[in-house]
Amino acid sequence: MSSEASDTRQSAIETAEELRDDLEALAASDLPFAYDAERILEDLEQAQKEETAGQ
Repeated sequence: MSSEASDTRQSAIETAEELRDDLEALAASDLPFAYDAERILEDLEQAQKEETAGQ
């Protein structure tokens, strides 16, 4: 993975972590995009596991 792609990925992970509370509230709602928030949280968890495994 290039340095730029790695930086972008890390930035996305950090942003999702900062928005975790909001994403969890959206995922628990009955709003049309609740599924999207749930998927972002799942992807965040997977990215964090990969990051931990890579260290």
